[in-house]
Amino acid sequence: MYLYHACRLSFIVSLSAGLMACAVFQSDTVSKNPVAVPAQLYATPIEAQETTETAQQSSSSSLPDAALMKQLQAVDDELNAGEYETAQQQLTQLTPLLKTNPTLQTNLIILQTKLALLAGNPARAVSWLNQLSPELYLNASQQHYVMQLRIQALYRTNQILLSAIANIEDNSDTTIIWDELLTIDPDTLQAQQTAHSQPVITGWLQLAQIAQRNANNFNALKNNLTEWQKNHPQHPAISLLSTMNNVTQDKNNTSAIAVILPLSGGYASLGQKVQKGVLAAHYASTNTLKQRVTFYDSNAESIAAIYQRIQANGDALILGPLTKEDTEELLNIAQETPKIISLNYTSINSPNSHLEFGLSPEDEAKQTAQLAWRQGKSQAIIIAPKTEKGEQTANAFIETWRTLGGQVVDQYNYANNDNFSKSISTLLGVTDSKWRQHLVHSALQLRIASTPYFRKDADMVFLIADPQIARQIGPFIKFYSGNYFSVFATSSVYESANNPNVNKDLNDIYFCDMPAILKKTRGEHERLYFLGADAYLLAMQQPHLNTLPRFPIIGATGKLTIDATHDIQRELLCAQFKNGHPIPL
Repeated sequence: MYLYHACRLSFIVSLSAGLMACAVFQSDTVSKNPVAVPAQLYATPIEAQETTETAQQSSSSSLPDAALMKQLQAVDDELNAGEYETAQQQLTQLTPLLKTNPTLQTNLIILQTKLALLAGNPARAVSWLNQLSPELYLNASQQHYVMQLRIQALYRTNQILLSAIANIEDNSDTTIIWDELLTIDPDTLQAQQTAHSQPVITGWLQLAQIAQRNANNFNALKNNLTEWQKNHPQHPAISLLSTMNNVTQDKNNTSAIAVILPLSGGYASLGQKVQKGVLAAHYASTNTLKQRVTFYDSNAESIAAIYQRIQANGDALILGPLTKEDTEELLNIAQETPKIISLNYTSINSPNSHLEFGLSPEDEAKQTAQLAWRQGKSQAIIIAPKTEKGEQTANAFIETWRTLGGQVVDQYNYANNDNFSKSISTLLGVTDSKWRQHLVHSALQLRIASTPYFRKDADMVFLIADPQIARQIGPFIKFYSGNYFSVFATSSVYESANNPNVNKDLNDIYFCDMPAILKKTRGEHERLYFLGADAYLLAMQQPHLNTLPRFPIIGATGKLTIDATHDIQRELLCAQFKNGHPIPL
């Protein structure tokens, strides 16, 4: 079946070549801008170990079978060259010729699966994989290749647990397996554990449960991990525990905490929100050793002067500063101690004892790209404001999207006073369709029924906007294209849960945000409040951070882990607007 992007006329007319240019078609399998060929899928093993039975079947017609095998290899070359429509046509022609030979049929299914993945149709890839014959017809290289196809198809249809299990069976990188398992809730992991008997799989599932159920209780976590280690001494995940016993808890390492925030001046309102979060977490702490918490106003004195006071007071840990400029100034003069957890990100190479933690739109953009990829999207249109922050956020999405294998087919950078009706119409190709319609009408001097068409070389929109702008742009996308494009956004589109009627204009938009915001478990506090609360939580979890950096701490802002650059990474909760309310996925 084909989708025709044409001006639908009530009768067939013969027009000039210029007017006929509106009749562009595209296969529903093959995308105009397909995903890039992943390195592990480039060289398809078009071969198979024949059984005695299949050898006897093909002995009388070895030349035809050999010729068909060459044709399959030619199809793979076409796939690697991006000639997807040609490859699809060839596979369609070859299908009836291969039904009598299981070996050739297996190779056909492998190529159809590869085509479906590259053409942005992972659900079809899963369907093809389910048609594979038993492993009898797969040699070792094909078994590994098919597993790679299966992993990608499962991941891109948002079947993350099955993807993780496939990665375990394929002996994939430990980090990949661990990151996937940590996105699955412990109850689901426990249910899956009872369904499997392989020790390696059950060991992984049990470890991920331990990590999440004991996330904020370091002593319980360490005790459970020690027991797990005894029961799985040769498990491949043992490397995640390699630093567990490196550092012992120092009762004085968080006895005095210095918090550097702008508590006066232009940024006072921001600093005071963070301060409230720190204090709320401090007073709610069950730690029997009550810490001394001292606040320093970065607007009232220089960072250098504050740092000297902190050293003189014997503060063991610094939270802050909040602004990037103050953070850079502090890190440039900081020594190994006291330890610093800054509340912004810099490009400065600071000592390993210093961590960076903040609310980064770029991190949200990266996770939004991963969400869209898991839902099978591959061609993106980007809508972003003409600002430095908008450009940085868009670039973070683009970098992650292209790394995953996606394509960016267009980008619209807007000003807040733009005519969004006209701009979105142009962006989606509706304006061009209407102009072609006008040319047809003018040429024929007749009133002809026609339907304007929109572009179909993309399957999603990535939107960076505040709530007011998003509530304008979102409805225009739907007006011009229905629900054809899935819209993904950063958390900036979500302002408050108190306006469901207003937020109905955001219906169906996906975005990722703090769990505390989406689950409404902490009232109507703002994001900076939760930043302060989690900063204090991180201060209290120093033994955990030092010894088990890949094991999450569950905070209000997300699941928190440390990456290789000593940044605190936040795994967000994703949601979709329904009836004006964000519904967690």
